[in-house]
Amino acid sequence: LSALPISAEHTYQAWLEQHAAVTLASFSAMAVVFALMRRLRVARMATWSLTWASDWLLGLDDEFFALVALSYAFCLSYVTDWLGFSIELGAFAAGLSLTSASPEAGERALRRLGGLKDVFAALFFGSIGLVVSGRFLLDNLRAILSVVVFVFVLKSATAFVPIWTLATGKMP
Repeated sequence: LSALPISAEHTYQAWLEQHAAVTLASFSAMAVVFALMRRLRVARMATWSLTWASDWLLGLDDEFFALVALSYAFCLSYVTDWLGFSIELGAFAAGLSLTSASPEAGERALRRLGGLKDVFAALFFGSIGLVVSGRFLLDNLRAILSVVVFVFVLKSATAFVPIWTLATGKMP
């Protein structure tokens, strides 16, 4: 997303038309790889290796555990970036695999690295803010405001109906 040019000459539609085939081919290739892995019973080997890795991770002291967990997230982010996907997808996959390998390891990583979550969130939203141009926002102000108003009305309605039903005691 950070490579997405948003200007008067290059619109999102032009970028999408140019890169849609590559993106579709990447997703198709990933689907084929996952289907082959499923067919070849790689899941059993992966489960065994994740169980071994989670036992090893839980045996580490806190500082080394934090270093290994962060290194794993950064390495997986690099690999997904190298494959043409977003870095955020790699970080998400690292957290998901760490938690699915061992809930205890996931909880420990959350305890040890929870403070860094806010730092990385600020960096993420800062980098997204640097990508969006002011001219693009002004050109699409009507669409942006309509989405904001729609979400506000929908959230207000979905919050009001259950509270009103509970307050009046009139269950449908």
